[in-house]
Amino acid sequence: MEEINEVIKTMNIFQKIAAVSAEVGKVAMTLDVDTGNNRSYKAISINDVVDSLIPLLAKYHLVVLPGEKEIIEQAQIKTTTKYGEKMQFYIRLK
Repeated sequence: MEEINEVIKTMNIFQKIAAVSAEVGKVAMTLDVDTGNNRSYKAISINDVVDSLIPLLAKYHLVVLPGEKEIIEQAQIKTTTKYGEKMQFYIRLK
């Protein structure tokens, strides 16, 4: 364990982020989203993401700080597929 910590100490920020990305793997979809009409799908909640990242951020001595975002554009787009109508939400941030 001490040997791993010594290697991590020599890594730059980009190497640490790449290591976290490589280790996090696929985040489990634990959120059930009901779309109505007896249809639902699985999704990833923010808690799923945070729970998978916290141990890796600690391991690689990284901190995520919230930043202020400016909404440049947002829209709701209704599309029709073979499964019926669906709403898509589009947000562009700066």
